[in-house]
Amino acid sequence: MSTTGALPFTVNERVLCYHGPLIYEAKVLKTEMWDETNTKLAGVGPHFFVHYKGWKQTWDEWVPVARLLKFNETNVALQKALSSQASQAASSSGAGSKKGAGGSGSGGAGGGTGPGTGRGGRKDGRGTKRGREEDDSNRKPEMKMNVPEVLKVLLVDDWEAITKNNQLVSLPRTPNVIEILQEFKEYVAKMGKQTSLRDPDLVLPTIISGLTVYFDRSLGANLLYRFERPQYAEIRKTYVTGPTVKVGQEKDMSSIYGAEHLLRMLVSLPQMVVSSTMDAESIGLVKDYVNELLSTLCGSRCPRRGPGGEIPAVNVKEDNPEKGFTLDLSGKNIILGVPGAFTPACSSQVPQYMTSTRRKASRISTSSPSMMHSHQTTGVRFIADDKGELTSSLGLIFDASGLLGSPRSKRYAIVAQDNKVQFFAVETEPADTTMTASEVVLSQIA
Repeated sequence: MSTTGALPFTVNERVLCYHGPLIYEAKVLKTEMWDETNTKLAGVGPHFFVHYKGWKQTWDEWVPVARLLKFNETNVALQKALSSQASQAASSSGAGSKKGAGGSGSGGAGGGTGPGTGRGGRKDGRGTKRGREEDDSNRKPEMKMNVPEVLKVLLVDDWEAITKNNQLVSLPRTPNVIEILQEFKEYVAKMGKQTSLRDPDLVLPTIISGLTVYFDRSLGANLLYRFERPQYAEIRKTYVTGPTVKVGQEKDMSSIYGAEHLLRMLVSLPQMVVSSTMDAESIGLVKDYVNELLSTLCGSRCPRRGPGGEIPAVNVKEDNPEKGFTLDLSGKNIILGVPGAFTPACSSQVPQYMTSTRRKASRISTSSPSMMHSHQTTGVRFIADDKGELTSSLGLIFDASGLLGSPRSKRYAIVAQDNKVQFFAVETEPADTTMTASEVVLSQIA
């Protein structure tokens, strides 16, 4: 039902439209008044079909009135201010410590040399310094997600299937978000003292509840591709707003959607946290728990790392860099995963395991076969997972590009009996050797 009467924007009007955090110039092509019977996006009230200036027609979309602004000097100034803020945020995140080290200052219009030199700001040197200290005190700690490579591939596949092939996931999903998070909760509880997560009995229920609420509130606003919105509207009619839905029996979206959309939310959490009121300690806790959740989300390619989980059979290398093989894990085995062959922490662990002769010990690294061969030591086998297949299948890859030049294995230890996990531990920081210390791991073997 098209209508133009009494609407704040008219067909062919030049407008400004929010798209994400920024504002873009657009043109109104159509106007409609929606109610529960004809809504296309689960929303009601006046909606406007807009075309963004300079964008392809495939980006044309229906938007509610809250996303539109009149095209005037005030709103154009707002558009420029938001664009400038986004540019500054991007450059500051890339500059990092350089900005705080007293190098070229970016806070003043003159681009002075910073407070450390006494030039470029106020002559008494106070103004620039105070501004920098205020920025530092208000800056939230970075929430860096360690997304396993297999999940990055799934995100790309998900995007291509929906935006290029118009293939939507079938709904409701099994397992749904609530079931996945409950499974994660049970997994952490099963790990017991083997987990490196802080206070799971106290913190985990809050984390699970918070992630569920975040998902339900952010799905419709942030987690859907444009092609998914008609499906979302139908789902809401079926389970929330439709005439057949009984009051008090409405379903949350976390009980309908599954792993695909949960993964989108998890990788978007750093942006969500920036606009929240969470303190540094809370952000650190959420980061640790979400990184562990990401590791368990690898599905069939990421086995249960708790007791009873199976270690996947994938190709690794040892003496010959041209020849791969599958590890024979019959009997009792200790598998020690390390980020690199010659890092100090990695080297210090080997002698501790050499004294034990009652079981086989393998040391697995994402380094090259030649690097591992040069590090061979009697009593310990050095295995190269140079393609990261075993490490990725365990969900234990992290981005070490800044320090070691490429993705690497987290530091972990597994005690296995005939390919079945009996003990598993992973360090929160790759340089630590607390959870994977020899006395901890060897104590698990009778």
